[in-house]
Amino acid sequence: MTLTEKSGHLAWCALVALALARQNGDALSPAQENLFLTRWLAGKLDYLWLSCSGELAEQNDLFRLTYALETAKDMSWTYRLLNDREWSGRYAVALNGAVNGVYLSRSNLDVAFDDNGYQVNPLMAQLTGNVGSVMKLLNCCGWQAEPESDVSLPH
Repeated sequence: MTLTEKSGHLAWCALVALALARQNGDALSPAQENLFLTRWLAGKLDYLWLSCSGELAEQNDLFRLTYALETAKDMSWTYRLLNDREWSGRYAVALNGAVNGVYLSRSNLDVAFDDNGYQVNPLMAQLTGNVGSVMKLLNCCGWQAEPESDVSLPH
């Protein structure tokens, strides 16, 4: 992805975030839109700065997980957040063991971290493909993946 494409993607993300803020009633006037975009951009710039210049081990758990997942995506891994219906049960998404993928449960992710980004509950993930390489990446980011003891899955 070129720098221009990355810049375009950042702009697209900002426009989507603004549209969602409008839908939620958080940006009803031009002044509120400016304030929302300023705060949104400040958060994204802070993340970029910390991920490029900060010591990863000093960051909170959610930051390190986000960094690991972004790195995995840069390495052509599939990353998806699955809703409860997609995660388990009759309508669960069928995962392809030949595809390098990281899949997280959205509802589990929501309760796994506190407001400060520290892990307070186990985080369930399903890994497919070359699991060893993503486990190494997670370890480098201060995470350790452990198989669930009561599940007999190949991944």
